[in-house]
Amino acid sequence: MFAVDRDVAVLEPTVYKDVQWQTTTYCTGLGVLNGLLLEGLSYDQDFLTALVPSGAVAVVGGVCAEVLSSIDFNVIMVAKLRASVQDVSTPLGIAGTVAYSVHSFRPQIFWAHQQLMAMAGLLPTQQAKVLNPADAARLEAMLTLAIVYSAAAGTELSNGAYAQRAAMYRRRFAEERQRTMLLLDHDGDGKVDEQRLLHAGRMMRG
Repeated sequence: MFAVDRDVAVLEPTVYKDVQWQTTTYCTGLGVLNGLLLEGLSYDQDFLTALVPSGAVAVVGGVCAEVLSSIDFNVIMVAKLRASVQDVSTPLGIAGTVAYSVHSFRPQIFWAHQQLMAMAGLLPTQQAKVLNPADAARLEAMLTLAIVYSAAAGTELSNGAYAQRAAMYRRRFAEERQRTMLLLDHDGDGKVDEQRLLHAGRMMRG
């Protein structure tokens, strides 16, 4: 997959609190936050047993954060959501004992990945061919949000807030898809062999 949960949260950080019942929850508990380090004091599963991955989203003291890495069975690094993984990691700005939970929309991201690759005429396992994965990750994150909010809309009255969010992200995905061209490397030499559009129309070979 191109996107991870932090990419989804950058677009819509509150989704990990608003529709938490749809997420895969790795673990929950109480911990102490000191800078970037979150140390679990009590938990249903420790971080290593739960297989908490980097790029997951943690809700720490009510704040959505990205998981940078797992350090030990009871210690992970968390930071404010960054616009890019190349940006400097910044502490959340809270300290002391906090409630935390770690979540993922991995099943929904996988579903979005399959759809995106099909639009590109590729198999889900052929993502190594794509030389501009950041562009693909943004599309995948938008499609994931459309999927998540569409499912959540089933819990509310017709055309409620979730349905409206789903429709908005479907529009944003459609608009972004029209502008995005995947750069493909078919022979593995690291050079662009083809520029492929994700909608009906011409395809351009380099």
